[in-house]
Amino acid sequence: MSLHDTRGSLGVLLKDVARRHPDRVAVVDENGPRTTYADLLGAAGRLANAFRAWGLRPGDRVAAWMDDSSEYVVLYCAAALAGLVVTPVNARYTVYETATILGDATPRVLVWSATRDGAVEELRDSGTLDGVRLLRVGNGRVLDASAWEATVAAGGDRVDLDVDPGSPFVIGYTSGTTGVPKGAVMTHRSVRAVTRQNAAAYRLPAHSVVAMTGSMSFVSVVPSHVLTHLLLAGIVVFMGRWDVPRLLDVVERERATFTYLPSPVLGEFAARAAGQESRWSSLRSILHSASKASPDALERLCDVVGSRLVEGWGMTENSGGLMTATSAEDLTDPGRRGHALSTVGRPIPGYDVRVVESELYVRGPGLVTGYWQRPEATAAAFHDGWFATGDVGSVDEKGYVTVLERRTDLIVSGGMNVYPAEVEAVIAEAPGVAEVAVVGVPHPRWGQTVVAVIVPKPGCEVDVEVVNRCCRARLASYKKPTEVISVSSLPTTVSLKVSRAAVRHLAEEHRK
Repeated sequence: MSLHDTRGSLGVLLKDVARRHPDRVAVVDENGPRTTYADLLGAAGRLANAFRAWGLRPGDRVAAWMDDSSEYVVLYCAAALAGLVVTPVNARYTVYETATILGDATPRVLVWSATRDGAVEELRDSGTLDGVRLLRVGNGRVLDASAWEATVAAGGDRVDLDVDPGSPFVIGYTSGTTGVPKGAVMTHRSVRAVTRQNAAAYRLPAHSVVAMTGSMSFVSVVPSHVLTHLLLAGIVVFMGRWDVPRLLDVVERERATFTYLPSPVLGEFAARAAGQESRWSSLRSILHSASKASPDALERLCDVVGSRLVEGWGMTENSGGLMTATSAEDLTDPGRRGHALSTVGRPIPGYDVRVVESELYVRGPGLVTGYWQRPEATAAAFHDGWFATGDVGSVDEKGYVTVLERRTDLIVSGGMNVYPAEVEAVIAEAPGVAEVAVVGVPHPRWGQTVVAVIVPKPGCEVDVEVVNRCCRARLASYKKPTEVISVSSLPTTVSLKVSRAAVRHLAEEHRK
């Protein structure tokens, strides 16, 4: 099957790639080991058969709380072969956040990396894992879990199972404005569409090599970067913790053709890359997306890397893929480069974007089928094939899309999404807190940082350390406020709702 073939499930397509390129390297782990396509799909087949022997059937969920690794890729491939549904859990989530997701997805199996042994033990002791089969990646035996190496070493690797391309493949959790996580249901077909379209939007060559700067626990990374490269018979290079010098080292060593730059490192990459083109000349494209960057920062990067830069707009509800992107022509034409970089480009082929009362709506083949077990939320967001993104923006006469706000209340800090309602729900339970509003304010490196504005209960004072302790216990580190401000009352609108714009202004003034 070719890259553009729309037949078959992802498992069928992956097996075909492995059949044609068995000895080609598929994954390079952070500590050096290289896994070929034959070994990758062989392990995936044995894992898929183990899951079936454990009684799992198509549609059952498998939760993954894992570090980036070839094992994580094997898990996705095994799920594709067996018709199972991967539920990734962010590697930085707390036990509380993880329990919320597991309680909603009700997985049959939890796969975790040994680095989370203590957290998994907490989940077990709380009863969250009752009835859940455990599979651990790492040396030693813990919690009577099955061992990864023994599981993928035994049995046959042939899996003969017809998986409906329209069936679920991933449930990616994304918090809503209510702070309650919602699982976006991606199908084999929608993920396949995203890999095909992203390959074109990213301008990837056959056998492309990606230097991975994003984590697989971020739902969008797997369809848009990992699977896109696997279906091109490319190479996925995991770097683990990285900085710009290490990224340049990996690009040079592996001859990477693609990577992603989050907003905080745009300036440093441009500065370090200038005058060293021989180190990164293999790069065919460099993606920036997920969080807003100033046109000046993008211009400076473009001055160094030229038309390699791809600016785009995507989200989990589009199966993690782009919906709009700039083109090489946008950046080589001096007459339109400045304007193009102030936008997120134009809709990629197959997608339409329109504005309804200032809100951007999108339709295209990568859209998820809805939210897991949330028919009301699905009905509110999906209308006759169109998805209401919640982003405020515009579309000009030439089709360029401008996103003015990344959702109404969303905070994007260092490329990570923080939903104020989720943080507010935690802080509201701290002693002495009567009201709280959480906003994002500008930050020179991270784009935005989280600030909590709190009204104490009468006769009480806000104990900042207590607030921080509550947040540390229940929220990933990137969601925690970097500053807590105490006020006598929160500003409101004429309808007596909290005015986030006024709270944001208050927080910005306080930081001056």
